[in-house]
Amino acid sequence: MFFVNTKTLRIEPNAFKEFKNLESLSISKNDIKSIESNMFPENLLQLILNDNKLKSLPSDLSNALPKLNNLYVENNLIASFSEAPFGKFPELTYIHIGGKSYLLFFSKSK
Repeated sequence: MFFVNTKTLRIEPNAFKEFKNLESLSISKNDIKSIESNMFPENLLQLILNDNKLKSLPSDLSNALPKLNNLYVENNLIASFSEAPFGKFPELTYIHIGGKSYLLFFSKSK
């Protein structure tokens, strides 16, 4: 599902939660300043938030999106990233931040 260059300012809580089969969501080139983890279905595999005005990501996003593989947050206002929240995504393998690509590998302890 794509919401690209729609001049969206805000997304309502639970906006995409009912889309149980949604695997990829792009909300890019808008003016979104914040997101909440309860906006998205838990089966989401790819989330693209490029070219918005995000200053941070919710600290509980990994709990809400346990199957997320790819996260794109290029060209936002996020000043720094803590490595810890990304490590909590059990399936996350790729993050695109600020025009530079990082490939992350996680080993699962048994």
